[in-house]
Amino acid sequence: MRSTKYDLSFTMGSLLHTESGIVLSCYLQKQNWQETRKTIIEENLIHKQSKGTLSNNYRLIKNRLLQLTEKEMEKYHSLNAKQQKQVLWLACCRYHQILSDFCIEVIQDQIAKQELEITTAKFWVFYENKSIQVPKLKTITKQSRNQIRSKTFSMLRQVGIMTKKNIIQLSMLSPEINKLIVNNNPEELLWFPTTYENHIKAPNQ
Repeated sequence: MRSTKYDLSFTMGSLLHTESGIVLSCYLQKQNWQETRKTIIEENLIHKQSKGTLSNNYRLIKNRLLQLTEKEMEKYHSLNAKQQKQVLWLACCRYHQILSDFCIEVIQDQIAKQELEITTAKFWVFYENKSIQVPKLKTITKQSRNQIRSKTFSMLRQVGIMTKKNIIQLSMLSPEINKLIVNNNPEELLWFPTTYENHIKAPNQ
């Protein structure tokens, strides 16, 4: 179920691919989030130096994983690394609405215009427009705003949506990922800069 708040906690940890896999594996074994937390924290399974960082990262990962369907969780460890990152991106966009908004309002718009470079200036135009709808964005310090921009771009690169030079990468989703998305909510395909074939095939999956 998608989060209803405009959560910005992704600035604490980016995509957290390796750590998320560890937490999910532990949860699938125990089928209990309280027991999962106890094991992760006591054994420091995600290898964080301080207990505060460990606790914060676990909470962030858990909140994201809770956005996944049971099928998406069960399928996760049978996927390759690229596909796993795409599943985590689904979870991130469901939990951190600013990320899904950026995909739809900026990336998809740029694709439609056939302008594939995402400049820092384009992010700030998006941020200013979004702050009109979400007043809390106006109260954030400049340093925190820069962190939001930096982490957004970093996560887009980690998932393979954007290159190191900030160029959007169009690609085909694998049949496995495409099916997971379409079976849950086809509109979530807009969170990926896929080639046109993915979109025309989606209703028939």
